[in-house]
Amino acid sequence: MNGTSSLTPDFTTANYVQFFAAGGLCATITHGGLTPIDVVKTRLQLEPAGTKETMLSMAKNIDRHDGPGGLLAGFGPTAVGYLIQGGSKFCGYEFFKKHAIDWLGSREKALEYRQAIYLGSASCAEVIATTLLTPLEAARIRMGSERGFAKGVVSALTRLFREDGIRGYYAGYIPILLQASPLCYRPVLHE
Repeated sequence: MNGTSSLTPDFTTANYVQFFAAGGLCATITHGGLTPIDVVKTRLQLEPAGTKETMLSMAKNIDRHDGPGGLLAGFGPTAVGYLIQGGSKFCGYEFFKKHAIDWLGSREKALEYRQAIYLGSASCAEVIATTLLTPLEAARIRMGSERGFAKGVVSALTRLFREDGIRGYYAGYIPILLQASPLCYRPVLHE
């Protein structure tokens, strides 16, 4: 990473792989670790209105009917999805930020427009990351809500596409993007 020819470091492919790995690992650990809570929440949302189920009673119900593994329904798509999402978001942010700063051509302009650079870079990276994540989120939701929907990531994605086509992958795209948009500005706080 020598910055002799541009305003920013000359990142190599290895650097971007490191950015991807760091972002992907963090997102996978945080989201994957919360899979049991997400399964319970999803099942609670499917309960008829007026049901007196609580988080704890639903978790016990899932354990009783599906075994302890039932609380991990959808873990595969969650882990793969957030590896891709977190990796592409962190890597993409650094990529877009570097190219925006270099495009401006001077340190003064980069400082003047730094907030726009950071926000624009984070937004572009988030749109790409959400686009890659959404099919895996759809698979996760179906695996968590429909017992026996699929045994793994590939079979879930295959069945989802067979039954619903590309629309099945992206039916929740806008809500997921809107949910993630406020969070995409976190890198700006660290700059």
